[in-house]
Amino acid sequence: MVDTEDKLYEGKTCYFTFIAPKNELQPLYECVKHIEGINCVFQQDKYRSEYWLELCPGNATKASAIQRAKQLCGCQKVIVFGDSANDISMFHMADEAYATKNAIDELKEIATGIIESNNTDGVAKWLEVHT
Repeated sequence: MVDTEDKLYEGKTCYFTFIAPKNELQPLYECVKHIEGINCVFQQDKYRSEYWLELCPGNATKASAIQRAKQLCGCQKVIVFGDSANDISMFHMADEAYATKNAIDELKEIATGIIESNNTDGVAKWLEVHT
């Protein structure tokens, strides 16, 4: 728990998520989107009306986490699944990347393929057939 502002910057903070209506988050997004070294994703939630503003150090992305796990486990191939803007970095680094049918268009454009929606267990069905 952070009890003073000074302690906020101690340690290794890796991720903040703000969830609110767009008009409440837009000003914060405008203030932080150009900060060097910060990964900033601002998007509407796929399943609700709220917006999400995700902030983390530039090297704390899904892609960097997967690359580290790949090194630690000795994986030769990475297959990922996603539906939102925060999945874009991992789609670019993966060997295969599958967007769900209900994914954002930008993700579908860079996907290896499109699978069934999250709402119909698309990932589970893909895994059942391919593993």
